[in-house]
Amino acid sequence: MICNRFICFSMPNITSSRTKKSTVKLFSLVYLYLFYIVLAAALILPVTGAYAQNTGWSYPEVMPSLDLNITPPILVADQDGTLHAFSSQFIETPNGNARVVIYNKWTLETGWTLPVDILLSPFKEARVTDVYLDQEGFFNLVFFGGDETGADIFYSKVPHDEVANARFWMEPIIIGEQAANPEGAVFAQNAHGELIVLFYGRQFGNGLYVVKSDDNGDTWSFPTPIYIASEDTPYIFNIHVVNSKTGWLHVIWNVNSLGGQGRGIYYTRSVDGEIWDQPVVLAEAKEGLGPTTPTIIEHNEELIALYNLPPKIIMQRSVDNGISWQDPAIIFSRHVGVNGSLAPVVDGNNTLHLFFGQRISGSPDIHGMWHSVWENNRWVEPEAVIRGPRILDTTGYTGFDPYNARAISVQGNLLMVMWNTDPGNEMIQNGAWYSYKILNLPDASTTLLPAIQSSEAPLNNRSTPFPEATSPSPLPLYTDDHMVGQTNDIEPEGTRLPNIFLYSIISLILLIILIFNSQVFRRKRQK
Repeated sequence: MICNRFICFSMPNITSSRTKKSTVKLFSLVYLYLFYIVLAAALILPVTGAYAQNTGWSYPEVMPSLDLNITPPILVADQDGTLHAFSSQFIETPNGNARVVIYNKWTLETGWTLPVDILLSPFKEARVTDVYLDQEGFFNLVFFGGDETGADIFYSKVPHDEVANARFWMEPIIIGEQAANPEGAVFAQNAHGELIVLFYGRQFGNGLYVVKSDDNGDTWSFPTPIYIASEDTPYIFNIHVVNSKTGWLHVIWNVNSLGGQGRGIYYTRSVDGEIWDQPVVLAEAKEGLGPTTPTIIEHNEELIALYNLPPKIIMQRSVDNGISWQDPAIIFSRHVGVNGSLAPVVDGNNTLHLFFGQRISGSPDIHGMWHSVWENNRWVEPEAVIRGPRILDTTGYTGFDPYNARAISVQGNLLMVMWNTDPGNEMIQNGAWYSYKILNLPDASTTLLPAIQSSEAPLNNRSTPFPEATSPSPLPLYTDDHMVGQTNDIEPEGTRLPNIFLYSIISLILLIILIFNSQVFRRKRQK
């Protein structure tokens, strides 16, 4: 028996030199055959990569969907470590093509479930805008029902355990008439446990409106405007709200021109969701791309507002609960570009993370979905969840330019980030992508978002009702199989080993084995 590190061969007791020579030729042909198979595989198979172990991010994949032309879904994590995803997708119905609310869920052990449709709009499209899991164990959901010609804001809810069952969802009711396009509506909750929805509407003018419910969403107040734009042409976009630990509700939004250019970032606050402070302008521009994509988060008793003032991401902080704001500051020197929404999230160790899509200028420019951490009052140099040269693909599914980040913490020790990756192709999108990272932290069950129990903040006694700002079913399923080639030439952060090099190494090993065994056979024949 002849053995090497990889394989053992039982050699028959052959004394004929002719037989020995034939055996050598046989094994030579076998090894050469294997060598050429591996070499051909290296040249034919697509180049893919593997994550370096030092970053810990899973390799990006596509969330299963019925429609690839979707934005990253609304994400809600429950106390059991299950991630619930709500999105709007076009599907075929008996009445034709319809945009409906779709549900998936994800766990670390089982991955994503298949998508199911859970809500239809009573009027045209259903564009889901926000979902809130309350202390009673109900998912509360709002969506824009209609289209560019007319729409309303609809509300529905369902018990936690029946979220995937369309029959258990409450029949949608209108809580805000004359909703404006593009869609925008978000949940909040005040100290009294009342549900609050802020939305973009036009009932009394082009502005931001609020409605409240004191009976867990069964009935709602009449809409009240908290901000009316000075003109009818700008539109309100990117509405975000924070339930502060001090009891205040903090809201940020931006006003865009009809061409999508940012004209202002606005902030206001309220202690009860009924009386609101005069809106404050954090940034504005009369021309150019202007400020856009604002978001806000509370961390260590500070408010942090983030937005894009092209081509940089800007941060402003407030240490007095929104009364005053520090000067704007650029937070990353190398990264540039406007790539959709910014996604801050706090983990179970009270560490603040930020996810965003931008590029680093070079030859070529390196585009990516980036991740940074707030440490010692500064943002650390971002690492890439995925990065690579931009790919423009107007006919297929391989476009690459990550944008529209959305992130969440699951049980405090797992981060999930989702994004789109082909902003230049309006007709053919390639789905919602995701990656996750397990943090070196103990499990901390994600608690349901609590109602604020108390507030030391004084009530605002301003009487102006309309404040103005201080200045201007069996369906095709799309999964990774439809994304062949999507990650070609794109690499996650860290060392990457393309298939061609891997197969070359294997081929070299086979060649060495061939030479080694040939020498062994030759020596035995000479004996």
